[in-house]
Amino acid sequence: MEAIGPSALRPVVISEPGRLFWPAAGALLVFLATVQILSSLRESNIADETTELAAGYSYWRTGDFRMNPEHPPLAKLLAAAPLLAFRLKLPVDSASWANVDELRFGVEFFDVNVQKVDMFLLAARLTSISVTFFLGLSIALWARATFGPAAALIALVLYSFDPTIIAHGRYVKNDVPLALFAFLACIAWGAFLKRPAALRLLAASVALGLGLATKFSALYLLPVFAIVLVIRRWQSPRGFSLRLGIFSLFAVATLAACVVFLVYAVPAAAHGVRLRGFDFHVLRDLLDRSESGALARIAHPVARTHPFFEGLTIFLDHNTVGHPSYLLGMHGMKGWWYYFPVAFAVKMPVSTLIFLALAGFTGVRMLGSVRLRSVSFSWFVLAASVLVFCALCLAGHVDIGVRYELPAWPPLLVLSAAIFTRARFRHAAAILSFVVLGLAVESISIYPHYLAFFNVLAGGPSRGAKILADSNIDWGQDAKELRIWLRAHPAPRFCVDYFGTAKLEWLGIGGPSLAYRWSNERRVLLDCVAVVSVNQLEGVYVNPGEYAWLRSISPDARIGYSIYVYDLPRRASLGLLPLPAVAPAPVFLYVLHQDFRGPPTIQDPALPGEIVSFFMTGLGPLDPPIPLDKPAPENRLGYTELPLFCQWNASRGGPMAEVLYAGSAPRRIGVYQVNVRVSRGISSSRLTCQVGLLSGDRSEPASIAVPVAD
Repeated sequence: MEAIGPSALRPVVISEPGRLFWPAAGALLVFLATVQILSSLRESNIADETTELAAGYSYWRTGDFRMNPEHPPLAKLLAAAPLLAFRLKLPVDSASWANVDELRFGVEFFDVNVQKVDMFLLAARLTSISVTFFLGLSIALWARATFGPAAALIALVLYSFDPTIIAHGRYVKNDVPLALFAFLACIAWGAFLKRPAALRLLAASVALGLGLATKFSALYLLPVFAIVLVIRRWQSPRGFSLRLGIFSLFAVATLAACVVFLVYAVPAAAHGVRLRGFDFHVLRDLLDRSESGALARIAHPVARTHPFFEGLTIFLDHNTVGHPSYLLGMHGMKGWWYYFPVAFAVKMPVSTLIFLALAGFTGVRMLGSVRLRSVSFSWFVLAASVLVFCALCLAGHVDIGVRYELPAWPPLLVLSAAIFTRARFRHAAAILSFVVLGLAVESISIYPHYLAFFNVLAGGPSRGAKILADSNIDWGQDAKELRIWLRAHPAPRFCVDYFGTAKLEWLGIGGPSLAYRWSNERRVLLDCVAVVSVNQLEGVYVNPGEYAWLRSISPDARIGYSIYVYDLPRRASLGLLPLPAVAPAPVFLYVLHQDFRGPPTIQDPALPGEIVSFFMTGLGPLDPPIPLDKPAPENRLGYTELPLFCQWNASRGGPMAEVLYAGSAPRRIGVYQVNVRVSRGISSSRLTCQVGLLSGDRSEPASIAVPVAD
């Protein structure tokens, strides 16, 4: 058992569990697996599982890695391996396979195997649950050997009851597998540096290779290995050869690369597929971090190198361009540096936050009484892995889920547990009992909706959508729960806006989209009960202005916290809908080309398909509110609360216009910007727009002439 250092040896004030350790550890791991299985049975497939499983199954069946190259194949291969027993159909003769449309291909894969979906999805998820189980077992084994049974059991309690671990550890995704391989890689590398041996070097290499074959973000382990190597040399300048360290680092990277390419080679060789080699042009693509270059490669992908390097290029380009993100009501493409701490603070149970804060405060105090060079090496291994990974999260531009932070969970929990067991607390047993009881209550109370967990400081899961969205609360997982609710609450008509890939028709759920009715009927027909997913409602991947008026209403029901239900007919009959008495009066100011070079003219007309920007006044309130007497900020857009309906050549019954954005105009005072795609087949056009929900509440139309090329 390791202490912090010779000058800070402190008695362990928490009594060691002794013979009770393994029964307790076994009970915790069985609890974790049980709640994962039971809650999984109540959920439909999440949005990403169609793509991940179809891709993994296609690797096994064809040896072709064309689908979902942005993520390495290992986690998908593991999850899809049980599917081989089901003899599933693979739609390789479809256009989606030929065109490498991974989203459509995943949906088609589930469609053609609809009768077996529940069975093979459970089989795949059991593989994920097994990975989560082994990660917990790894934490228990290593922490017990390194810091003692008490620290190991505390860390395992924090892990097993954590709602984020329970949620994401049961899905077919690569976040928890990466956490497992990253943890194993760090402890194996640390063991090698403490006592160099070929077997330890091989273990670190294999774990690193498996991590890199699971997710490209595992590259963070390379700087971790280098930093830990420097620390070991600093701690033991005479007992550890720098030459040996550098050679070992080179060797572990080389062996890990062999593991990565072996993961690709085995399925390919089984089908006689010859994978591409390294194309030196890809080196230029990897080093080109310009946004224009990344956009060009994303728009026109060319498979010309080994799928690992192809996927790495896509991964880096994705981070360069960014991803639609949502935080605290804000929308952005490049994320926010503070996304990581906010997501961590609201998704971690309060009991765990208190424990981590207490351990962190205690650890800082204990550092004042030790010589850093004498601190046991294992502490540095844990701290380095946490700090490097957190720095990576702060610098990343893809902020879509707390799941991205999971590789930091195991070392952080072990580190905090080890500190706690070595601190002098007068009421340590009482503090620990409070933490464990509180954590258990928080975890069990959210069953089975673990994905939607938000702690009480954040307002709980019912307030979660005001803070985070996407895979933090809504991944399309509650379609089965929606079916149960609809059977218990029948209505003449439903309008359904669902985010996810679960086929609602299979579940007997149907109804037109509320947004579609706005766009095509220019009014909201208040004769349907609206069923809207949180991601749609908050505008994560659609125009947030479409549902701004609905966001101001409290839902009549929440289905698993990810789907909101609004009884619009009842609210309208009681006068409870916040409809404006008088709609605003829109006025066009001017219009600019897509590149803002100037207005469309006869000599320089707008082109069909081009997105032109109209600048207007009188479109009403914004969500979130932005003062109209000050320049609108660039990094915080406000979307119109009321829908804006536009039509080309309205007097002649022309087509409805595709409004892509309606909201604040950055850097302008009191001006709205409306981006509209120019419809094809129109010329000498006039765009007419009006604001409002119902025909009686709509504004007078405003129009502007837009020269359009034939």
